[in-house]
Amino acid sequence: MSLDLYIESKTPVLHRGTGVYIRENGETRELTTKQEVLTYFPDINPEEISETSYESNDYFHMNLTHNLTEMASQCRIIGTCNEDSDSGVVTLHDLLWHPEDRLHIITPNMDYLQDVMACYRKLLENPDFFKQYNPDNGWGTFEQLLKKTKLYANALMSVSDNFENYTIRADV
Repeated sequence: MSLDLYIESKTPVLHRGTGVYIRENGETRELTTKQEVLTYFPDINPEEISETSYESNDYFHMNLTHNLTEMASQCRIIGTCNEDSDSGVVTLHDLLWHPEDRLHIITPNMDYLQDVMACYRKLLENPDFFKQYNPDNGWGTFEQLLKKTKLYANALMSVSDNFENYTIRADV
């Protein structure tokens, strides 16, 4: 099981890909070039691999294993986008896995971005604390959560001047 987190655009976005996906280290991703496919599958006939361009409304997509939910739940901040909490506590788990149902966030905004950034900083500042939550089965690591949180924050920053054109969707 995993989380698929999307930033969707109201206007189509051009993508490139091969249609070949791999699962490694607790995440699923598309191999984007013919050379990358051949690196993972050297015995495949190169003529059978095609790089294509296509449009979709997915501006950003990331996949994370559910094995990282405990670590993300331990990443707590006093946030600005949690109206339902008297304490103001927001977790990275809320922000990534449950933006709509726990935080009522469908369209990203600066409060949401700032909370994601605050969680990223907390991960950076306390790696040893969070590494104790690395899953025993090896699927999902602190480094993956850190990397994916940074990628997500960067994607949010890149659309921050036009948030109203985007929505967030977490498929759990």
